[in-house]
Amino acid sequence: MTFSSNRSHILFLVGSVSALGCGGSNTGVATDAATVSDSGTSSDGAASADAASGDGGATGDAGSRDGGAVSGDTGPVESSPHVEISDLYVYANCMPIVASDPIHAGWTATVTDAVGSVASIADATLTITGASTVNQTLNVEHSVIELSGGTGSAEQRKVTGLGSPGGACGDLCSDAEARVYLTFSVDGQLVTATAAAPFSCVR
Repeated sequence: MTFSSNRSHILFLVGSVSALGCGGSNTGVATDAATVSDSGTSSDGAASADAASGDGGATGDAGSRDGGAVSGDTGPVESSPHVEISDLYVYANCMPIVASDPIHAGWTATVTDAVGSVASIADATLTITGASTVNQTLNVEHSVIELSGGTGSAEQRKVTGLGSPGGACGDLCSDAEARVYLTFSVDGQLVTATAAAPFSCVR
């Protein structure tokens, strides 16, 4: 009876130890799982969301700044057009039948360094100086010059002149100088050119 009682007590102790060992193991697993769930899933998820949000903001800001820089660089193209007058001639036809305005004039106008497709005369003036002075505002043939690659030229001539010819067939027939002043409208700008030539009379 004594042996049986002791055997029952030993079995009870073994069972208690086993139960404690299993309980401790379960508790440890539960604690580890909670730790991974709380720190891994929650913390990593929040970090990922913050990182994504931060990256998105940075990308948006960079895109906005880059877009502004590109837009600022594509401004209007500036131009500095030039006009040159060449081959100027001015004379008076003083044959026996003299016209009311015997003065003839012509030249070649060349436009360079433009941006647009046309250049047009805004004003044309002829001055003859010698023993007396003549001033005329001119109506010009081929007053519009078509441009290609910012350049163009045309042979222009006086059609009519507003202003008295004065002594064109008189005292101006010797030692007189003629000068033409042209103002062109090019690329929204007014560009002026001038040229001079000896004045002569045809008799």
